[in-house]
Amino acid sequence: METIDLTGKKALIVGIANERSLSAAVARHLDNLGAELALTFHNEKTRPYVEPFAEEIGAEIILPCEVPDPEEVANVCSRMRSHWGTLDIVFHSVGAVPHNDLNGRLVECSPDGFANAMQVSCYSFIHIARCAATLMHEGGAILTLTFFGAERVVDHYNVMGPVKAALQSAVQYVAHELGPAGIRVNAIAPHGDRR
Repeated sequence: METIDLTGKKALIVGIANERSLSAAVARHLDNLGAELALTFHNEKTRPYVEPFAEEIGAEIILPCEVPDPEEVANVCSRMRSHWGTLDIVFHSVGAVPHNDLNGRLVECSPDGFANAMQVSCYSFIHIARCAATLMHEGGAILTLTFFGAERVVDHYNVMGPVKAALQSAVQYVAHELGPAGIRVNAIAPHGDRR
């Protein structure tokens, strides 16, 4: 039985890939709790997978947001401001690394692959938090998705381990900076096998 009522709260979910993604599960849960939803998707290739899901849960807004593009992030922020004027919750679920760099050993990761992974997975969180903070007039919550591989070596996680560790550190600093404004900032990890 749900004890939280988010009726009237505005929630932005950044990075839905399809209806089976973890961010989609979060969106469903927030919808069940009464929140009004805005969703972003990566690019035109993911749009056909995200639009039916957005319709299913009644999301008011669905926007493209390729997070390395500052104009697309600015467009999302502008749309939140013009449509709602305020924001209560952000769930950031974005991560990417070139295939060769993900599948190779960390010591063989290319400089561009590492930089790309950091920009998409870590810096985008900082950028989105900066935008969200301007709309969280009465406090709010910013969450991002991390993984156990940030704290312990997990086979085949490779470059994403250090990248998620950087993300977790960024969460601590952003929480320290935005906490006085009543904005809670946290990283959450899906439960999984920790052998």
